[in-house]
Amino acid sequence: MTAAAGLGYALIALGPALSLFITVIARKPFLVLTVLTSALLWLISLIVLAGIWRAFLPLGSSVWPYALLLITSVGFQEGLRLVFWKLYK
Repeated sequence: MTAAAGLGYALIALGPALSLFITVIARKPFLVLTVLTSALLWLISLIVLAGIWRAFLPLGSSVWPYALLLITSVGFQEGLRLVFWKLYK
């Protein structure tokens, strides 16, 4: 029963993304490569940001250093997304 529930939960969670992948992306090999490349780039950016967070933590009890680090992290990821878009075009 636990395996059936786990499979059901996984299908509920991953169903929309899987159906979108099968119906739209899987038919075009270039889109598959683009999705895989963007996912890899996103994971690399998360690893870099995790290293930056690890270097600066703990910052103390104030909220402002954490807010600044969070804003910097979001800006870094959005900048990397812009670079990927420029390389794609």
